[in-house]
Amino acid sequence: MTRSTSCWGMKPCSAILKTASLRLRRLRICADARSKTQAA
Repeated sequence: MTRSTSCWGMKPCSAILKTASLRLRRLRICADARSKTQAA
């Protein structure tokens, strides 16, 4: 319990979700660019 609470205290849930969403968005953009280049 103490370990999890300390971890959450260092990095808030919102921050983790933000970083994850940003990473997914970057991957999605890269995939879109690849598909466009392949199609063109």
